[in-house]
Amino acid sequence: MLSPFSQYRSVPSTLFHLEKSLAWICAVIVITTVLAGCGSKGPSVYSVTGTVTVDGTPLPNVQVAFLPTESNRQASLGVTDASGKFDLTYGSSDRKGAEPGSYKVVLTQLSNETEEEAMARYSGSGAPEAEQKQSFPTEYASPEQTPKQVEVSATSNVIDIAI
Repeated sequence: MLSPFSQYRSVPSTLFHLEKSLAWICAVIVITTVLAGCGSKGPSVYSVTGTVTVDGTPLPNVQVAFLPTESNRQASLGVTDASGKFDLTYGSSDRKGAEPGSYKVVLTQLSNETEEEAMARYSGSGAPEAEQKQSFPTEYASPEQTPKQVEVSATSNVIDIAI
């Protein structure tokens, strides 16, 4: 004779099979996502390095932006080190370089303060922010006015920016 609870004996078995099916579905989704991510990571980019100088003196701590003259490409950015050297990174990725094409070069003077100095200033216990002195002519800081335009080729590129 069947007990009124016999219908519930199959519930654990059904849950087990449901969990097993969900596990397979999740595995397929994860594998598909990983394989899709292993394909092309966008357009080809090529190494762009160089040095920024003013009257032969290297400029440290300057952001170098290569802004494409065509709207279908992304910008590439870099920051000069103590010897004025930079290495561009494509867009917001971690890929080094830039797409081939024509670019406007825009420079931005970055702050020389340390993280501790900035935190102290923001908390009110530090000295007020000093006015940032720009080490290059102001037209280089404007995408509309910059006189510097460069061409990135489909090879490794060394593009020095002498002002």
